[in-house]
Amino acid sequence: MILPEVSNLNEYKTGMYMSTSMQSMAVYNSEEDHRFWLSRTWDVGKPTVAYIGLNPSTATEAQDDPTGLRCGRRAKREGFGGMIMLNAF
Repeated sequence: MILPEVSNLNEYKTGMYMSTSMQSMAVYNSEEDHRFWLSRTWDVGKPTVAYIGLNPSTATEAQDDPTGLRCGRRAKREGFGGMIMLNAF
Protein backbone atom coordinates (compact mmCIF):
# COMPACT_ATOMS: atom_id res chain seq x y z
CA MET A 1 0.00 0.00 0.00
CA ILE A 2 1.12 3.53 -0.70
CA LEU A 3 1.12 5.98 2.17
CA PRO A 4 1.01 9.74 1.61
CA GLU A 5 4.48 11.24 1.26
CA VAL A 6 5.29 13.10 4.47
CA SER A 7 8.29 14.54 6.20
CA ASN A 8 6.92 13.68 9.65
CA LEU A 9 4.91 10.49 10.09
CA ASN A 10 3.50 11.87 13.35
CA GLU A 11 1.24 14.03 11.16
CA TYR A 12 -0.80 10.92 10.25
CA LYS A 13 -2.58 8.12 12.08
CA THR A 14 -3.42 4.74 10.63
CA GLY A 15 -6.00 2.19 11.57
CA MET A 16 -6.11 -1.47 10.58
CA TYR A 17 -8.86 -4.06 10.79
CA MET A 18 -8.76 -7.71 9.77
CA SER A 19 -11.51 -10.30 9.62
CA THR A 20 -11.56 -13.79 8.16
CA SER A 21 -12.78 -12.42 4.82
CA MET A 22 -11.30 -8.92 4.54
CA GLN A 23 -8.37 -6.68 5.45
CA SER A 24 -8.91 -2.95 5.85
CA MET A 25 -6.66 0.04 6.46
CA ALA A 26 -7.28 3.79 6.80
CA VAL A 27 -5.01 6.84 6.97
CA TYR A 28 -6.20 9.90 8.91
CA ASN A 29 -4.78 13.28 9.86
CA SER A 30 -3.40 13.55 13.41
CA GLU A 31 -6.75 14.77 14.79
CA GLU A 32 -8.57 11.89 13.04
CA ASP A 33 -11.21 14.30 11.72
CA HIS A 34 -10.20 13.79 8.08
CA ARG A 35 -9.61 10.45 6.38
CA PHE A 36 -7.26 10.57 3.40
CA TRP A 37 -7.89 7.07 2.16
CA LEU A 38 -9.45 3.77 3.06
CA SER A 39 -8.61 0.38 1.58
CA ARG A 40 -10.55 -2.86 1.65
CA THR A 41 -9.03 -6.12 0.32
CA TRP A 42 -10.99 -9.35 0.06
CA ASP A 43 -8.98 -11.20 -2.63
CA VAL A 44 -5.26 -10.37 -3.00
CA GLY A 45 -5.08 -12.34 -6.25
CA LYS A 46 -7.28 -9.83 -8.11
CA PRO A 47 -6.68 -6.18 -9.04
CA THR A 48 -7.75 -3.24 -6.89
CA VAL A 49 -10.00 -0.39 -8.04
CA ALA A 50 -9.76 3.21 -6.77
CA TYR A 51 -12.70 5.51 -6.10
CA ILE A 52 -12.20 9.25 -5.59
CA GLY A 53 -14.89 10.94 -3.51
CA LEU A 54 -15.73 14.61 -3.29
CA ASN A 55 -17.79 14.43 -0.11
CA PRO A 56 -16.66 13.51 3.40
CA SER A 57 -17.17 9.86 4.26
CA THR A 58 -17.89 8.45 7.71
CA ALA A 59 -16.50 4.98 6.97
CA THR A 60 -13.61 3.76 9.11
CA GLU A 61 -11.27 0.80 8.82
CA ALA A 62 -13.79 -1.23 10.86
CA GLN A 63 -17.16 0.25 9.79
CA ASP A 64 -18.67 0.94 6.36
CA ASP A 65 -20.99 3.76 5.43
CA PRO A 66 -23.59 3.66 2.60
CA THR A 67 -21.11 4.91 -0.02
CA GLY A 68 -18.49 2.34 1.00
CA LEU A 69 -21.05 -0.44 0.84
CA ARG A 70 -22.16 0.57 -2.67
CA CYS A 71 -18.57 0.90 -3.90
CA GLY A 72 -17.63 -2.46 -2.40
CA ARG A 73 -20.59 -4.22 -4.02
CA ARG A 74 -19.75 -2.65 -7.38
CA ALA A 75 -16.06 -3.60 -7.10
CA LYS A 76 -16.91 -7.22 -6.27
CA ARG A 77 -19.47 -7.40 -9.08
CA GLU A 78 -16.87 -6.11 -11.58
CA GLY A 79 -14.32 -8.73 -10.48
CA PHE A 80 -11.97 -6.66 -8.32
CA GLY A 81 -10.29 -8.08 -5.23
CA GLY A 82 -10.19 -4.80 -3.33
CA MET A 83 -10.81 -1.09 -3.42
CA ILE A 84 -9.21 2.11 -2.26
CA MET A 85 -11.44 5.05 -1.42
CA LEU A 86 -9.66 8.40 -1.72
CA ASN A 87 -11.01 11.68 -0.38
CA ALA A 88 -10.32 14.78 -2.45
CA PHE A 89 -11.34 17.09 0.41
